[in-house]
Amino acid sequence: MRSTPFDSAVAGNSVLVTETGMEPLQLLGRVGSVSFVIADSRRPFLPGSLNPYELMGAALGSCTAMILRLHADRMGLALTRIQVTVSHHSRYPEATGHFERTIFLEGSISAEDKLRLLEAAQRGPVGLTLGLGTEIRTVLGTDNCLVGPPASSDYLSDVNQAVVAAPVTLSHTG
Repeated sequence: MRSTPFDSAVAGNSVLVTETGMEPLQLLGRVGSVSFVIADSRRPFLPGSLNPYELMGAALGSCTAMILRLHADRMGLALTRIQVTVSHHSRYPEATGHFERTIFLEGSISAEDKLRLLEAAQRGPVGLTLGLGTEIRTVLGTDNCLVGPPASSDYLSDVNQAVVAAPVTLSHTG
């Protein structure tokens, strides 16, 4: 089935990124009904934008929080809030950079349970994708229509499979 890049993004089958033409290196991302500004930096006139490293950090942080919540809920832990900060540290072009992730767990859980949740955080699908790398296939579009299949990724399915595939046995001590 052929569709335009915009139609595919509106349907939620892909993320469309397009130049705005308003500022240098300012882009508009769209997936489903959500639009967001992507820019090279947050200069004073672009305060609501994210750069590509920040987008990857948001993906890693949100995946981490979700996998921790799923594990904690499955195990009946009294975890009241999860917060994750992610920062990117570039060493480009000499070497690949790295992400630093800090997890804050609030609630009445033991130190042992916190360590087990930390282990679970290492197995989120986004973290594994970033850490192990992934194949990126690139094609050049010629007629403004997509001919490939729609996205086959289902994040909720992936994160649930990660929880089921590697359950963390947590001892509820409180």
